[in-house]
Amino acid sequence: MLPTAVVRVLRRRRLRTIALQFPDGLDALAMALRSGLSITQAIAVVAEQQPAPLAQEFALVSRTQRVGLSLDEALANFTRRAPLDEIAMLIVTIRIARETGGTLAEALDRLAATVRRKLALEGKIRALTAQGRIQGIIVALLPPFLMLALLWLQPETMRLLFTTPVGWATLGAIGVLECIGYLLIRRIVRIEI
Repeated sequence: MLPTAVVRVLRRRRLRTIALQFPDGLDALAMALRSGLSITQAIAVVAEQQPAPLAQEFALVSRTQRVGLSLDEALANFTRRAPLDEIAMLIVTIRIARETGGTLAEALDRLAATVRRKLALEGKIRALTAQGRIQGIIVALLPPFLMLALLWLQPETMRLLFTTPVGWATLGAIGVLECIGYLLIRRIVRIEI
């Protein structure tokens, strides 16, 4: 379970970093398009100029195009690797601009501004719900801490929890209620945008 949890945390951190770097990547893509490059060349420029991990993802899109995948397939693979709403919006923007013949650079500028506003709103929400997340951690840690303190202060009384069937049932009920309380607090402070 530990390696899976570590991979999940690292993946979440990588996706968060990509999301934070994405508006600057969109700006670089729009500037490259304004300078006269094609979308394929602009993606290669973004891959060279942006920091990792966003540059790594754009480089992978560029490489897969060079080996024969279409732009749509390469971008669909990008979405599978990094399932973010921002990337899905980029793909839709590129498709619409290619089909209607609109100016892709302007559309990318608007998308970058939208993504920046979304990230700012997410930051505010994270700041406002920080107290609730800390309360959830305190609620989860308080009963084990109190159990250890009482075990140290009243060892004879607390020993009944570990040696009798009623004590085992009590410990089981405490564990279940503890998990339910923590999950409920996490659900309350999680706000999706």
